[in-house]
Amino acid sequence: MEAVERFSSLFLALIEAAGKWRFKVQVLIEAQRLAYEIGLPRLSPASALLEVFFDGLYRAGVIEEQYFSMWSLSEDDTPGKISASFQLQPFLDFLKSAPIDGESDSEGEDDKPAESDSESEEEVNYFGR
Repeated sequence: MEAVERFSSLFLALIEAAGKWRFKVQVLIEAQRLAYEIGLPRLSPASALLEVFFDGLYRAGVIEEQYFSMWSLSEDDTPGKISASFQLQPFLDFLKSAPIDGESDSEGEDDKPAESDSESEEEVNYFGR
């Protein structure tokens, strides 16, 4: 994920230079194709290369949540889409359940005591570390 963060400005510049509508979905499709070509490797029992790369793109602000949803719902014929979708399901579920910036998880939560660093705990749980 550090590599994605380090190159995030390059990714953003290339996406902007493409000047294509929804090009970010194309970036995800190409990443999925490349990961499939090398066998959709796992980095550990808890995480896969493609999953960590997608998460890095998300956390670095290169690709926003809605583009991952568009990727998952797209009916492209890129090889490995089904296998990648299964591998990425925990990440996609995480995005669906993650609170949107500026919103609370539920009404009335302001009355509850604040939890210490709940987002980082969710990160830890997400990757099983």
